[in-house]
Amino acid sequence: MAAAVTDPSRPHHRLPRGALVSTTACDCASDCALWAGRLNQLIAMEVRTAVADDVLTAAEGDQLLARLALVIDQAVTPTQP
Repeated sequence: MAAAVTDPSRPHHRLPRGALVSTTACDCASDCALWAGRLNQLIAMEVRTAVADDVLTAAEGDQLLARLALVIDQAVTPTQP
């Protein structure tokens, strides 16, 4: 279950549509995979913008995306006891 997030300093202001915080632990592997995929897409969009704005080179952007995808995957993959 997820709940919409509001900015406490602006009680009538809601964060952009789709900005949700999980109210329960991510206990389903498919939910975690979906979340990780969406996060990777969001980060990729931001990196592409940075490359287009000449903040990063294309090679730096590719390397950053590859490293972040690995970190995100490790973060959502449950560890075996």
